[in-house]
Amino acid sequence: MVTFQDRTVADSIITDLMEGHLIACANISPVESSYRLKDRVEHALEWVALLKIQDKDFHKMKERIIELHPYDVPCIVRYEIADGHLPYLEWIRASTAPPQGD
Repeated sequence: MVTFQDRTVADSIITDLMEGHLIACANISPVESSYRLKDRVEHALEWVALLKIQDKDFHKMKERIIELHPYDVPCIVRYEIADGHLPYLEWIRASTAPPQGD
């Protein structure tokens, strides 16, 4: 899960991750966020993305988001998939596989 300041930034970073085969899918939604920043409570509209990835790609994906994300401290957290619909889990694996060379 990653939060973004606006939809344009979310789309740009997600496209980069998809083109790099680091994510299979992203579900993007607006979210109202409340957080503490420099001893003040802030409220903002952000965009949250649930990214479908393989466990092995998390650290590479995280580093790429950190490179591209405009926040000093972006929210990047991982929740493990304990179980799921096997064909969907296989699709995630296939969608994040690097392209095969000729």
